[in-house]
Formats: sequence, structure tokens, C-alpha cells
Amino acid sequence: MLSVLHIQPVLGRMFTKEEDQRGGPPVVLLAEGFWNRRFARDPHILGQTLRLDGRDVEVIGIMPGSVRLRRHFENVFTPLGQNDNPSFYNRGTADDTEGLGRLKPGISLAQARAEMETIMRNLMDQYPADNYKAGVNVLSYFEDISGAFTDGVPRGAEC
Repeated sequence: MLSVLHIQPVLGRMFTKEEDQRGGPPVVLLAEGFWNRRFARDPHILGQTLRLDGRDVEVIGIMPGSVRLRRHFENVFTPLGQNDNPSFYNRGTADDTEGLGRLKPGISLAQARAEMETIMRNLMDQYPADNYKAGVNVLSYFEDISGAFTDGVPRGAEC
């Protein structure tokens, strides 16, 4: 996701493909604010091991303070592929996973919304037991994060 947004760390590096998979080396990126508060901006934190959720992880980079996900600031970023929660891999759990993508040049938000609705209908037809509560909501990331108002309803407030 971070590569989709063209985000680069202020220090260190991003996750590799090998790290972003089950069984990959346990690594983390720290948020810049967290790095500042907890480690006094010490550049020697790179390569150090921290304990996170009962396991040792290596700090490989520092994310810019401007990175905000899900309308709040994150302290630690881990590779999605290393998610070890079994329910994450079970289609029927409705874990509220969100996707993020960039529109191709010339594609409108309305076109992307229509295509995603078609994809969702096809998934519901193919996996009816797993997707009975599933839905798709395509929003402008900027409007979703900023809470911009449209028709008097703040973005992100839709159910």
C-alpha cells in the first residue's frame, strides 16, 4: 500500500517482497512521531530489535509524520503479509480489511466505483456463504481522510 502512495521513509528503507509474506523476516517501520517521542530521533534505531506483540522485530525504517491511515496516526507499520491472525485468511470473517489503489489516468472515481461494484457482485455470486455481509465503498482517499463534506454528510460516515 505504501508503494501505491509513493511514500518513502525519512530514514531507512521500505519492506521487501520477502518480508511482506507469511514466514518473512519480522520487520517494522516506525512512525516519525513515535520515533521522536520514544527514541529521541536516534538514527541508530535502524537495525535494532524491538519486542512487539510478544515477538522480536527489526526496525528497518522511519515513516514520514505526514502518513495517516484510517483517520489516525499509526505508531508502527508491519508488513500485511506477516499478519498471523488466522481469521485474516478466512473469507467469511468480515474483518473490515480495506484496500487502497490509484486510479489509472483518465479513469474517474465513478468509473472505478462501478467496476468495483461489479467485482463485488461477482464475488458474492461465487462465494455467497462468505460474502453475505460484504460490500464495497469506493471513496476519494483525500476526502475520506479529511472528512470533507458532500451533500451535508461527512465522507467516511456512510454505513
